[in-house]
Amino acid sequence: MPSIRKNKITEEIFQSKTLKLPFVWKRSKRKSLGIYIVRGGVVEVRSSHYASLKGIHDFIDLNLAWILQKQNEKKKRIIYSTETLMFGKVPDIQFVQNGIDHYAEGTLYIKKTLKLKNIENDLTGLSGELLRKIFIQHKELHIAFQKARLAYAKKYLTERFMEISQSEKFKKFKTELKIRDMKARWGSCHYNGKIVLNERLIAVPAEAIDSVIMHELCHLYEYNHSPRFKKILTEVCPDWKKYNAMLLSYSTRE
Repeated sequence: MPSIRKNKITEEIFQSKTLKLPFVWKRSKRKSLGIYIVRGGVVEVRSSHYASLKGIHDFIDLNLAWILQKQNEKKKRIIYSTETLMFGKVPDIQFVQNGIDHYAEGTLYIKKTLKLKNIENDLTGLSGELLRKIFIQHKELHIAFQKARLAYAKKYLTERFMEISQSEKFKKFKTELKIRDMKARWGSCHYNGKIVLNERLIAVPAEAIDSVIMHELCHLYEYNHSPRFKKILTEVCPDWKKYNAMLLSYSTRE
């Protein structure tokens, strides 16, 4: 019985006259050779078990300009936390004595409780980064803020999904929507018409939210990312590439 080779991962260093470049070398059953710039700008080379270290070094040398360019782009990219944002901005906070939590025109209205009574004056005049830090540091406010924010997220995402899914392009499909926290995706689509949206989408600009919804609905026509899928997506969302790039600036995790 032939032995089964296990995937092998080692840390290596490519060195030229002017540069020392650490990289991760992953060997598996794959036949092709590829270079990837992963989280943190780490260079990852993936190859078959039969590739030689010299061959890998030659491949890196051939693609060195591209590697350095992509690493530089990664360093420049700002990743925004999704924990305190709504539609791409930190919302203002106002407490309401009666009624329910809601959001309107850049302000999140939170129902006042006894636990929140003493924090209201501390928020006066604060915005942006200072307000964001208070959200995180003040436990009771953080809990109330997240509760109100996620409640609105589910309401907004449901309304946008219903409107877009009932448009001429998609109304022939029977769909089911689920909204939950997702580790690495903004959304997903299943063959049975079940679509899942990441509740953290509320952090990104509204146009990018619509782009994700349309992307997932287009999978009801084509369950892949083939040229046909991209053609359909372009018909309903001509600027989807711009919004994809925008989404890269927002993390799905904290």
